[in-house]
Amino acid sequence: MTLTSALESIVGQDGVTGVVWNDAQGLLLGSQGDFQGVRSGFGALNVLISRAQALGPDDSTPILRLETTKRRVVVQKQSDGTVLAVSTSKDVDAIDSKE
Repeated sequence: MTLTSALESIVGQDGVTGVVWNDAQGLLLGSQGDFQGVRSGFGALNVLISRAQALGPDDSTPILRLETTKRRVVVQKQSDGTVLAVSTSKDVDAIDSKE
């Protein structure tokens, strides 16, 4: 599976509106969905993950949840050191809670 097809597969999941994948140094490997047009600034996700990991009592990998007025973004460091961020629309959460 190519990186592009993996990103497309993630964005194809119910409720997912965008995905970003950075390498271990914070360089953008790829993006899809509502992050696709943005080409800079995603390296900050790696910094946030490393700072959050430093706060923990052990070597566990933190999961960050960032929230804006329009979306929620979940960020996690993968076992190979890359960082994956997945966004969902708040509208999707409202629909899910009504069902």
